[in-house]
Amino acid sequence: MAFHVYTIRQLAQEIGCDHGRVQQWVHRGKLAATDKIGLNLVFDDAAVDAARRLLDGEGMGRLPHLYQRIPASESLASYLTKRQAAEIVGVDEATLARWVKAGKIKAYKPVGQERILFNNTDVAHLVAERASSRAA
Repeated sequence: MAFHVYTIRQLAQEIGCDHGRVQQWVHRGKLAATDKIGLNLVFDDAAVDAARRLLDGEGMGRLPHLYQRIPASESLASYLTKRQAAEIVGVDEATLARWVKAGKIKAYKPVGQERILFNNTDVAHLVAERASSRAA
């Protein structure tokens, strides 16, 4: 079994977050380094798992109830930005935000990120719903 050693930047890249967040966890005592090599703190696979749990927990605690959490491990290929979704639906971004609050469409936030995304399927359903209401 191979033993991996990660620097702060490598650990952050591995879990999909900014290295500044990892530095804050270390500084606040939420994440312990495995060792120190020269001036660099290093982390093992167990620390990477602990960092993933911190990132997932942070996401759960910080997200308003309006947004669903996208785990750091999930691909964002099936999601659209707010601007892209608004253009496809044919409304402005503010209208899309109101619809999220009203429960008309779900919005998502990737763990460790502030941007709001929309699932392709949800947007397609909304477009179809709007088209059928116009036809009626």
